[in-house]
Amino acid sequence: TGVAVGKSAGNESVTCMELDGVGGMLIIGTNSVSGGYIKRLNADGSLNTAFNSGGGTPGTLYGVMSDPYSVVEFKTGQIMVAGADSGVGTANMYTSVGALDTTFSSDGIYTNGASITSVAVNGDDTIFMAIGYDVTGTKTVRLVSMDAAGDLVSTFGTAGVIDSVISDIDAYANIRLALNPETGVSVAASWNGASGKIAVLRYDDLGNASSSFNSGSQLDLTFSTSVVLTDLVSLENEKIMVGGYQSGTNPSNYSVIER
Repeated sequence: TGVAVGKSAGNESVTCMELDGVGGMLIIGTNSVSGGYIKRLNADGSLNTAFNSGGGTPGTLYGVMSDPYSVVEFKTGQIMVAGADSGVGTANMYTSVGALDTTFSSDGIYTNGASITSVAVNGDDTIFMAIGYDVTGTKTVRLVSMDAAGDLVSTFGTAGVIDSVISDIDAYANIRLALNPETGVSVAASWNGASGKIAVLRYDDLGNASSSFNSGSQLDLTFSTSVVLTDLVSLENEKIMVGGYQSGTNPSNYSVIER
């Protein structure tokens, strides 16, 4: 049997769940009344009331941003929530108990583009972000790498940034990023509208296109209808798993593994 997780007034939806470092879980999503939220659960599924204990809803922090998409915990216990806040790409850093951590980016908040949709952290707590931004009306993906203080990693890409990674994507919400300690950073997004495609690329830890993956070029996975990308996972043996679903009159799930 499951455990009912407490909530405030209004309808709630979940966009992402991640296990934390102490056997519990971090959940982010949106509330129809209170906006974006982050919940911290204990191992038994109850709300961890030490999180946001000084707020009106212990265990849950509301109002984090309008559209949270990604959550990740650091070895230090810090928690990053990333997504969009009223059309601005936003990443907020919190302490383990839910206070905004101003040791990150001077005020605890980093903004870039229209949506910081997917975030991952490596074993050194280096942050990698897949960001959606607009280029003269075209939705585009960029990669950014920074340290836990919010300073860009100068050895990655051009001063911490790789622009125009994937162009003409369908939606900012359908960008995904995954890390592999041996092969680097993988990024994917859905594009091409009704005749759906998923674009996948891989970069090494310096931000160079990986020649071992599709000869360093964008790999396009083609479908018969429009597609929605929901997950990207780096596996052993340099493989990548892409997950999501097709829309249209006969919708179906898909899972593709490519080397």
